[in-house]
Amino acid sequence: MKQKKEEIKNIIEFLKTPRGKMCFFFGFYILFFTVLAILFHYDEKADKTKQDIDRKLPFSVSNIESRNYHFKYSYNIDDKSYI
Repeated sequence: MKQKKEEIKNIIEFLKTPRGKMCFFFGFYILFFTVLAILFHYDEKADKTKQDIDRKLPFSVSNIESRNYHFKYSYNIDDKSYI
């Protein structure tokens, strides 16, 4: 138990030095970006297929990819609807 307290005290003293601060800073950023990379890698939204995307859009992505465009545009001016 006494040895663990001495080790913790040595670590705290090391972190107070300029070299210890530098190690802590870069260690934190390596850990932070590793966690971000893991979160982005396992994102459920990124696993969507083209069919899932086509179902939620008002136009067909596959038609746009095959250069067969179709769009519908409507606007209102003075309570009149134009399509």
